[in-house]
Amino acid sequence: ILGLNPAIVQDRPTFERLLDIARDAGRVPEVRDFPAWRRERAAWFAASESHDEAWSLGDGTHVRIVAQPTPDGGLLLLAEDRTEELQLSATRDTLLRTRTATFDSLFESIAVFAPDGRMQLWYHPEQSNSPDRHSYPERRRDRPCEASATWISHRWQRYCAVAFLTNPR
Repeated sequence: ILGLNPAIVQDRPTFERLLDIARDAGRVPEVRDFPAWRRERAAWFAASESHDEAWSLGDGTHVRIVAQPTPDGGLLLLAEDRTEELQLSATRDTLLRTRTATFDSLFESIAVFAPDGRMQLWYHPEQSNSPDRHSYPERRRDRPCEASATWISHRWQRYCAVAFLTNPR
């Protein structure tokens, strides 16, 4: 993850030198005052507790760094590439916002079955053409109404009865 050449690691560089090498390879975050940043990281060796940081690298990689000082004065450094996890999270958020915007722009109601099998009802009471549009359950703009099947069934029966009585064919 830090892009270190095995030959360099065999030379056993100091921690600060290791950060310099990683910086040259673009494997540490871009900071305004690198020498001060490097000294802060070197102070991890003498710290009494672990440090957890998120590094955003110039190439778009996101790395989680956990530094745990050891009792003998050493430092255990763990690096975890979190790029894919963050990209998936961002994609999911975008899809949810797109779904909400799409459903919010519909004139008619729509029933959507969630992965857990529950039905979610998306509608705009002010835009709906249903005769009982004012009797929908409350719905916040940022989430669907989770109407029960019984409620939907009763509303559908009422709607069909009204439609049949007003237009019997």
